Amino acid sequence: MKLLSTFLLVVVLSFAAFGQEYMTTLTYNISAPAGETTQFIEAPSYLGLSFDGRKFLTSFLSVGFYTGWQVFYEQASDAFPVEQGTISGNQYRYLNSFPIMLNTHLYIGPDQCLRPFVGINAGAYFTWKRLNIGVLQAEEKKWVLGFAPEAGMTVPVGDIHINLSAKYNYALPPGESDYYEEPEPIQYVSFHIGFAYYR
Repeated sequence: MKLLSTFLLVVVLSFAAFGQEYMTTLTYNISAPAGETTQFIEAPSYLGLSFDGRKFLTSFLSVGFYTGWQVFYEQASDAFPVEQGTISGNQYRYLNSFPIMLNTHLYIGPDQCLRPFVGINAGAYFTWKRLNIGVLQAEEKKWVLGFAPEAGMTVPVGDIHINLSAKYNYALPPGESDYYEEPEPIQYVSFHIGFAYYR
């Protein structure tokens, strides 16, 4: 927790020192599980929110940070392997993902026009996985490293911009698991729509 607090303090102080040439975004996210994550939960998530702050080093290059929260939920009945065997029956599966990352982006065009961009986010995910079946519960909370390549665009609408983007989120598997036979990465594609503010 102390490491996280130090990281956030450094980010905030860095932005204060950089001055006025920055962009902030607030977006609503819809996400779809991908890769091995679909073996645990297949349903898309409509519960997501993210915040992004970027400092422009030049007119076409920025550095910054990204954080958010995505909640997945599904009711299932198929068999699911755990370290002690296999679970079957009516289950409630939950997956929460909290990314905290640094990023860099490249842009095309001036900030008062439609502006495509590509970038990479890298840092840590706090993942919270839970499986309920009857009175039994298997739960796992982990900090893991990960990354999220991104592509999108900002579209000017008056004094603000509409932000449209997509990220491929990849959280590396933990070194060990208390419940699952083989730890797996968490993967999902997130689609972001919201507001971007240049200053």
